[in-house]
Amino acid sequence: MTALSNNMSGLRNRVYDIVPALNNLSLIPGNIKLWPHFTEQFPVETIIIKNESLCEELENNIRQEGPHSLSSTKCLMTKLNMHEEHDSFATVGDYAINLAQSCPVAKRTTSDGKKEVVPLRLKETWGLLYVKGNQANIHNHWPFLWSYTYCVKAGKCCAPLRFPTAMKELAIVPEIGQLIVFPACVMHEVHEHTCDHERIMISGNLEVDWDAQWQRTI
Repeated sequence: MTALSNNMSGLRNRVYDIVPALNNLSLIPGNIKLWPHFTEQFPVETIIIKNESLCEELENNIRQEGPHSLSSTKCLMTKLNMHEEHDSFATVGDYAINLAQSCPVAKRTTSDGKKEVVPLRLKETWGLLYVKGNQANIHNHWPFLWSYTYCVKAGKCCAPLRFPTAMKELAIVPEIGQLIVFPACVMHEVHEHTCDHERIMISGNLEVDWDAQWQRTI
């Protein structure tokens, strides 16, 4: 056997030793296996929007639509196209687009070196209503680019939005008017709601607006 063959045989053995270890990496229920870990850092941006009338309108819209279905994340939710029928949801989506564009995952420039802002559009948005005992199991919003939540009604005692795969603990306690934007592929969850009052939130997903007029520098 040649030296090259010996080296290739050793490489195969090392690869086979690694695979079982990777297959045992599982933080996600349902036997979904994780990929090997990477070291990229993703932005999670938060702002407070002081607009009581917006929150009142959002709550009214949610109650009018009737959050009647129990979502896969174990809380009550509306339909996914609320922005098409309610201006309040479209307004929150505009806020989310502006915040997401202020913290791009990577820098992008035009062919002459100028900063380029990638256009985004609101694809879907919905209302969520948590009552005592509800929760949101760990999940992400792939294949969208950005996701966001907006707090319509909650208190400091309410369960925070958690990012369990963060290198350091990252849990954001809800506050009325709070907008949180994060990459859609990032895993997140909300533990059981233990308060007697409701926790009312807006969620949504953004994608690249490929139909917009912009210069692509590929």
